[in-house]
Amino acid sequence: RTMTLRPSSVVAAACYLALLATVGSVVPSCSAFQFPHQQQYAAPPRQALTSRQQPRRLWATAGDDASATSSDAATAAEGGTSSSDDEKKPFDTRVMEMFLNQKYPAFMQLLSNQDIWKELSTGDGGYTIFAPNNKAFDKLGEKKLLQLNDPRNLETTEKIGRYHAIAAPVSSKQIYDSNTGGIKTLGGDLPIGKTKKGGFLGFGGEEDGGVTVNGAKILESFEVTNCIVHEVDDLIHPKLLWRYMDQLRIL
Repeated sequence: RTMTLRPSSVVAAACYLALLATVGSVVPSCSAFQFPHQQQYAAPPRQALTSRQQPRRLWATAGDDASATSSDAATAAEGGTSSSDDEKKPFDTRVMEMFLNQKYPAFMQLLSNQDIWKELSTGDGGYTIFAPNNKAFDKLGEKKLLQLNDPRNLETTEKIGRYHAIAAPVSSKQIYDSNTGGIKTLGGDLPIGKTKKGGFLGFGGEEDGGVTVNGAKILESFEVTNCIVHEVDDLIHPKLLWRYMDQLRIL
C-alpha cells in the first residue's frame, strides 16, 4: 500500500524541525547549569583570639538593642540628651549568671553576694567580669580552697569577688591602650600591664599584645548581652586579702 504525503504536511514537518534546531542552539544543556547545592564554598581560616581583638559575642536577649545604644551614643556625641539619660533601666544579670555557672562554676562562689549583682545591674552601659578559669583555682591548693568555702571567711570572700568586677563594659583593647596604669573595680584599684615575648630574666623582649590585671593574664574575652567577660589565668585580687582569712571580720 502506498502512502501519499500532502504538500501541506511536508511544509508543517519542515517548520517543526527548524523550530527544534533554533531552540537547541539557544537553550544550553543541563550540564551548563550549576544549582546552589552544587556550589563549593571554602570556609575562611579560623584565627586565634588575642587580647587586643574584640570579644566574641555569644549570648543575646530580646532586650539587647544594639541599635538603640548606638543611637544614644550618637545623640550624646552631638550634645543632645539620650534616652538612657531620661530613664536608666537596670540590666538583667540572669543570662550572665547562667553563662558563668556553666563555664566558670568555681568562680561563681566568689559572686554569691546578690549586692554585687545589684550594683552591676545598674552599671554604666553594662559591666565587666574577670573570671579566673578552673585551673586558676586548682593552683590555689587545698588550704586556700577550704578558706574560700569557710563561713567565717564570707566577708573576705565577697571582698575578693568584688575585685573581679567593674560597673562598666571594658574591653581588653581598652585596657591595653590605657595609659593610666590601672583599673578601678568594685573592690578597688588594680594595676594593669602588657605581656612580652622574648628577652632574658624579665628584661628586654617585645610586647605581644597580651594584657595582665594584677599579674593575671587575659586569655580570652566574651561579650554577653552587652557586657564583657575576660577569662584570666589567676585571681586578680590583692594577695594581701589572704591574710584576713580565718578571721571573723575585716577591721
